[in-house]
Amino acid sequence: MPQKKLRLLVGVVGGAGGAASYNHTGAYVADMVAGGLFVIAAGNDVLFVKMCAALGLDQLANDPRFASNVAWCRHVKILKRLIETVTLEHKKKRWITLLEDAGVPCSPIQDVAQAMADPQILARNMVIKLAAPDGGKPFLAAGNPIKISGMDDTLKDARAPLLDGDRQQIIDWLDAD
Repeated sequence: MPQKKLRLLVGVVGGAGGAASYNHTGAYVADMVAGGLFVIAAGNDVLFVKMCAALGLDQLANDPRFASNVAWCRHVKILKRLIETVTLEHKKKRWITLLEDAGVPCSPIQDVAQAMADPQILARNMVIKLAAPDGGKPFLAAGNPIKISGMDDTLKDARAPLLDGDRQQIIDWLDAD
């Protein structure tokens, strides 16, 4: 079961699963740092050199195993280990700041609870509070993922529907010419 559903249904907070993609467009690797995981998206040779400089690993940019995007994608497992020899020394906030300042895309990897409390997620109404139809305790649910400029995204009636509660209206709407 996807972690977001587990969190919403039973309150279980799953751990970060990590992420990696190795292909000809670059390596997007989840790296360990003191206190967690983050991802660096150095997807081309220019970003790779910037990443190496930001991490204090300039020598990697000149290493034949990492001389090009294709080359370092072939050696991504050893590259990950070399990066983590440095990143494990400090917390992710420090590395994210250094990498962002260098223009290298990166991001913390959040568990489900962190993602659902993220200010950007909340600002975009991706997590909403619904009233229980029976008057019970309100609960969190996934918001509408579709956003359209100029259209209001707030709910007029933030309540979960009753089973078949709108059935007749839907049937009437479907039967309308």
